[in-house]
Amino acid sequence: MGYDDGVKGYRIWSPSERSVIFSRYVTFDEDYLFRVKQDPIESKPEEGVFPKRNAKAPTRFGFEDYVAYTLQVTGEVESLETYTYREAITSKDSDIWITVIGEEIKSLHKNKTWELVS
Repeated sequence: MGYDDGVKGYRIWSPSERSVIFSRYVTFDEDYLFRVKQDPIESKPEEGVFPKRNAKAPTRFGFEDYVAYTLQVTGEVESLETYTYREAITSKDSDIWITVIGEEIKSLHKNKTWELVS
């Protein structure tokens, strides 16, 4: 059956004693095949048969479509990025930036990450 941590020996099933015992001196009979008695599996017919769905072939896009999409997405991503404090404060989303910056400073004070010096 295997072995346990902290026990020197194997854990084995003793059919004569009908229990699990531990022993260091074990001989493995590799010619004997242990078989588990299994109950026959009952097969049930499927109750509901579903109609076969019509599979539609995927739409293939040309190279030009991928290039156009990439340029569009790149432009959107570049317009969303803010690199400096001045850009954040002067952007159309400045009210959101001010709120987020305030929350970040509160978090830094709360966690005592740094001290404000003059």
